[in-house]
Amino acid sequence: MLKRLLVSSAVLVFLAACGGGGSENTVTPPPPPPPPPPPVKDLSLPWPDGGVYHGEDLPSLMLGEHVNFRAPVYEDGPDGARLMVGVDQGARHLDDLPATGERGEFDIHHGQLPDGVGRKTVREFLYETVYDTKQRWTGRPTVAVAPGTNAEDLQRLIRAVQLVNNALPISNKIIVTDQGGHIEVDFNPALAVNGFPPADSPPPATTDSPAPSTAYSYVILDDVTDKIVEAFIDVETGYALPGDKQGVEVIARELMRVMGLNYGTPMAHINSILAIPDSTIPKQQDIPQPVSILYPADREALRALYSGLDDRTDLQNFGPWEDTSMHIVGVGEHAVFGVRRSDNGYSEPWAYGCRPLTDLADNTAISGTVTWNGSLVGFTTTERTITGDAAISVDVDTLSDDTLVGTADFTSLETFPAGAEPGHAGTGLRWGDGELTYSIAVRGNTFWRTSFEQGDDGGGLTGVFVGEKHEGATGTLVRTDLTAAFGATRQ
Repeated sequence: MLKRLLVSSAVLVFLAACGGGGSENTVTPPPPPPPPPPPVKDLSLPWPDGGVYHGEDLPSLMLGEHVNFRAPVYEDGPDGARLMVGVDQGARHLDDLPATGERGEFDIHHGQLPDGVGRKTVREFLYETVYDTKQRWTGRPTVAVAPGTNAEDLQRLIRAVQLVNNALPISNKIIVTDQGGHIEVDFNPALAVNGFPPADSPPPATTDSPAPSTAYSYVILDDVTDKIVEAFIDVETGYALPGDKQGVEVIARELMRVMGLNYGTPMAHINSILAIPDSTIPKQQDIPQPVSILYPADREALRALYSGLDDRTDLQNFGPWEDTSMHIVGVGEHAVFGVRRSDNGYSEPWAYGCRPLTDLADNTAISGTVTWNGSLVGFTTTERTITGDAAISVDVDTLSDDTLVGTADFTSLETFPAGAEPGHAGTGLRWGDGELTYSIAVRGNTFWRTSFEQGDDGGGLTGVFVGEKHEGATGTLVRTDLTAAFGATRQ
């Protein structure tokens, strides 16, 4: 026997390298110039908080291209200067992260920071939004795209899934398919049919205007185990009228609810996309909304529900949940990248850089096989720090169906003890056979792992080319035994 649980929610310093400057000659000749200073890292650490999620101008995501294994790629606004991959960590505390050395052309920062939301907030969040810890999914739920879904809605759905997947363990990440599945998402024109909003209504004056529409969702529970076995999301016409960002946010909010956060809304003092049912969240809450949509409390609550709890846990007596994490970051001239390793046992990779002026295939200044060399940093599942070399190679003359092909090679991979600063190259213990190799595809300025044959090195690899003339490449790599980020410079 199955039983239905109804869920309803009303929905309604950019980087210095990304700009330019000039100077004027003085009337009198200048004195002889001093010796040239060492190279300046133009990307700041920390980077400014703020920015708005924007993804509709990026290359389309195709269901047959393993989008479930790829990290989200987005820009910080249609006029923003940054391309970003993974979780937007924001600027909180990172100015306190000490520089510990260099690897190639990248400064390495490493250390522990008090940047988690803490046990009290996670407990309050779960107590207000989870009816019973048994009411969650076992394994990976599949999102089924309803027949007739248009291209814009499909792209927002895929991007929302990728953003929510950022917060889920690998064993519970959502899969998107057009072959049927556990979660049916229907973009329903019912409100427009009933005359709301009126067909001749002008669009909202600003993207901060509330969306004049609603979204509903409900889950089906197994009558014996109380596990979620089916779910339905109905998104009404007009959900994206305030803008692409709000449209993605509406879908992400309902995905969080059908993943088990469906009992209510978080307390008013908790920053969450579940807290306010319209598009005014950044104005009404205490901290800037991450460009990657979900707030830290949203991500930690999902993580706790799927990795920190069992079926017998009493939410009022929620167990230990630390508010500290270990960071490792690489800072270069064209890319900044890193991994946050929470003391609660999960890792969040991220990367960003300046948005190029053109797509890689349209850069007439390069030809043949082009290589970007650099470094990789991250953490293993045993909390050991890992470093290595990175090389991204692309044949820019082999454009086919708007796609280029290439490889991503990570070599000299070595580990250092948990909590210890990473040492110089060659001073750690070799990790595995010391190498990982992937075939990649490139569309626009985004690249991703394409080969999923048995015996491949495994994991999800997602990256972007950055710098006005594609001087850099950066991205993330997530495997069951490794979470890493990398950056590289064109040779």
